[in-house]
Amino acid sequence: MEKKDAYGNEIKGEYEGFCVDLVEKLSQMIKFKYKMKAVSDGQFGIIVNGSWNGMIGELLRREADIVVAPLTISSDRERVVDFTTPFMEFGLSVMYQKIDRPMPNPLSFMEPLSNEIWMCISFAYLGVSVVLFLVSRLSPAEWGAPLNKVKTISDPNSESAKVDQIDGDYTGGKSSHYDSIFSIFNSFWFALSTFVQQGGDIVPRSLSGRIVGGAWWFFTLIIVSSYTANLAAFLTVERMSNPIQSYEDLVTQSKVKYGSLMSGSTRTFFEKSSIKIFQQMWKFMEANPDVLSRDVKEGVQRVIDSNKDYAFILESTMNEYFNQRKPCTTMKVSLIS
Repeated sequence: MEKKDAYGNEIKGEYEGFCVDLVEKLSQMIKFKYKMKAVSDGQFGIIVNGSWNGMIGELLRREADIVVAPLTISSDRERVVDFTTPFMEFGLSVMYQKIDRPMPNPLSFMEPLSNEIWMCISFAYLGVSVVLFLVSRLSPAEWGAPLNKVKTISDPNSESAKVDQIDGDYTGGKSSHYDSIFSIFNSFWFALSTFVQQGGDIVPRSLSGRIVGGAWWFFTLIIVSSYTANLAAFLTVERMSNPIQSYEDLVTQSKVKYGSLMSGSTRTFFEKSSIKIFQQMWKFMEANPDVLSRDVKEGVQRVIDSNKDYAFILESTMNEYFNQRKPCTTMKVSLIS
């Protein structure tokens, strides 16, 4: 393609690209001089009214000695011209206007589960915490002397041992004041830490407390496993939000029009294909000639200017090339046959 200056204007007679670099390297190796020009009608070459147009036509009319271009090798072209060994292989793909991704929601991590399930989880969390607190208060196995209130007395006969430091009763060096380690705060903390799979620094000691804790652990195992599976599926659906996934999607819908070049191997492929789905696509393009473009630039511009209602079918390598250039508003869609 022609070079552009700093203002984006094409510089007439100066070209750049892989094919230009290729012919320059060949000229250095084989020692020949060349003069490069663009094809006059902007076409690659197909048979129109019994004669070839585009690059193939100029080559046959000896208006050019060689053609250096991303020219697809087809059976019709091979009958009239010789090709070198192909330097690149590719297939067809669809260029479509880039889909606008919405800004991520700060609460999007909650979307894998419904609001009703989150409410049930909240009520279950509150219920288990309260039940664990009550069970711990009623079970003697959960009671013990708080460590910060135990005072060891070495001599029980001393004056200081006559009156216990905690409740005034002599206990022989041990506190008679007991408390449950599962206070209301610790009960909520235990339920929360186990729900997020971090474990707790305290565990129930009574049988009833362990039954409640075990039931809560099993519940959190099921919820976390379901959440992880739904999260992976949710992220996959987000990536696969393109409206076009296969050739059948193009044929069976009416919102997005699709087309290719007016002439070239892509058009010839659809025109002569014996596959039913491609025959249906060609019938659509033949009945709507306005979807065909004179050259690749026109097709790309139609995609850029469209309101996501036009798709351009072209070679995958060229598709990737234009997608990486400004304004970067197009994307490649590889369709499933």
